[in-house]
Amino acid sequence: MFRGSGRERLDDLPELAEYLVERASRALHHETPVIAREMMDVMLRHRWPGNVRELENCLTRAVVLATGEVIRPEHLALGGTPAESPAHLATLEELEREHVERVLAATGGHKARTAEILGVGRPRLNRLIEKYELEP
Repeated sequence: MFRGSGRERLDDLPELAEYLVERASRALHHETPVIAREMMDVMLRHRWPGNVRELENCLTRAVVLATGEVIRPEHLALGGTPAESPAHLATLEELEREHVERVLAATGGHKARTAEILGVGRPRLNRLIEKYELEP
């Protein structure tokens, strides 16, 4: 999974998660939050089909969403929560707009850092900002 293959490498997850949270925090100019034990338990139960890239994206989002010194399970997006009903689910476009807006806010409007975090080029970011009429 992380080093090697299969779920037998889950013992690497806590150390890797802490490293990725620290790296995302530095990139966002945030204080590095602590990963709550219950969040680590959730991450250890997840299958991580996208491996390290999926883990990194989820943890970067968690750093953006965490408002305190601790990242909790509610900050981790792993395909939605069981409590969500179809009537309350957002469209992909709504989620995209919200995520771009949050990352822009977290970076203080710094487009280069925002594009890097989102994994898009500056021209794509500019099109998204224009499309959703966001203020960088």
